[in-house]
Amino acid sequence: MPVNSNGQAHEEAKRRIQRGAFHREVVLETVRQYGDLLGCAQAKFHRDPEVVLAAVASSSWAMRYVDQNLLHDSNFALEVLRANPLALRMLPEHCHSDRDLVLAAVAGDGRSLAFAAEALRSKASFALEAIQANPDALEFAPEPLKADRVSVAVALEGDGRSLRFAATELKDDRELVLSAVQQNPAAMAFAGESLKNDRDFVLEAVQLDGRVLEHLPRFHSDEEIILDALKTCSEAISFSDGFRDNRDFALQAMNLEGLSLQHVSAELRRDKELVLAAVANCGRALEFASDELKQDEEVVWCAVCQEPSALQHAPFFRANVDFLLRCISQSCKVLDFADACLKSNKEFAFGAVFADVHSLGFLAPELLSCSDLMLHATAIDEAALNYAGHIADVDSFVAEALRLRSAAAMVRRHPTSRNIVLRGVAWHPLSLWFASPSLKNDAGFREQAAWLTESMSQDHDAGEGSLRDAEMSPAPIPAM
Repeated sequence: MPVNSNGQAHEEAKRRIQRGAFHREVVLETVRQYGDLLGCAQAKFHRDPEVVLAAVASSSWAMRYVDQNLLHDSNFALEVLRANPLALRMLPEHCHSDRDLVLAAVAGDGRSLAFAAEALRSKASFALEAIQANPDALEFAPEPLKADRVSVAVALEGDGRSLRFAATELKDDRELVLSAVQQNPAAMAFAGESLKNDRDFVLEAVQLDGRVLEHLPRFHSDEEIILDALKTCSEAISFSDGFRDNRDFALQAMNLEGLSLQHVSAELRRDKELVLAAVANCGRALEFASDELKQDEEVVWCAVCQEPSALQHAPFFRANVDFLLRCISQSCKVLDFADACLKSNKEFAFGAVFADVHSLGFLAPELLSCSDLMLHATAIDEAALNYAGHIADVDSFVAEALRLRSAAAMVRRHPTSRNIVLRGVAWHPLSLWFASPSLKNDAGFREQAAWLTESMSQDHDAGEGSLRDAEMSPAPIPAM
């Protein structure tokens, strides 16, 4: 049933549990979402462990309705605290003094320390143990512990933001604050003003994590500090005052952190020199270039060479065969982001495998059962066999691949010689792939090559030394 607000949903759930208060499944399903509605269920469910735990996990207020006999079982009390640490406040009084139970609650939610018995909470050794279990417990630790450097340092190791609970004088402790911002840069918001206004300290802090700059408005116009911050955080430029449109500054920024391109003005993201600097530093910066530059071959090539995944941000080139084959020679991983239809294209696959035989790992699975392609790949590098499907006679297959390798080597040395290419085709038809485009586009030559190919297929048994199956036609003349 659709509802317009949380209040309406709660009322509907209340009516549902009242109608089915004696149905365990209804009660269980309802209290999992609204634990406080346990009070609307029959009393027998108030002592049902599974129902109680489901209710408490949803809301600690469900504890008001739990049968006290259950809660006097320390093992069950532990399960309750694992389900909802804040339920400690509503457990029987003796639980608040139970070291193990309180620590279990604190481990789940540091605020639970507030509900520990004063006698237990005031013990420095126990409070320190609680802080080690959960740094948020420092908020409710005894005041002397908040001023204790060792105790605060323990909390900061777990969460730098625990600095907010430390005594005032420790917020000006240079070493402590640096450890805090290294653990979590947001801790800078809680540092003492004397440190936040100390330029030398700020330089040291931004070198640890540039994100601290967000909490240091006084230095948002300091060029040196912003550039230092960029070395560890691409967002640093977004905290600056007046630098997003400054080309000279932006160029320095791109050389330090290419991803900072996302934070400069739209005009600068159309600046080819600036974008080239950005993608040379980090190929993924292409995502933030202008649409025009995402269609610039020089820019995209630079980006993809730095990071193959950059191709996903240049849809214009994802199906560009010549560009992709050029990229594959740098890294076949670029195929992960190429057009899916192209990766199913046999002619493209021949070129991809020639550029890098490991392209087989990125091509459409059905192509790995193509005998011509696998022969072509194995002739280039026998590592191709790692990608092949079932081969009935591996030795014969490899022998044929070696024959193709010899024929291909002959054709590659003289790709424009009609006679030599035809000799290569006579040795193995697939060697024609390595002939020059001018020969392959010559109708008369194609006729001769086709005749030789047909002759070869008649002279050899269809299954001899290959994966060829009955459905496969004689090897086609692949286009370059």
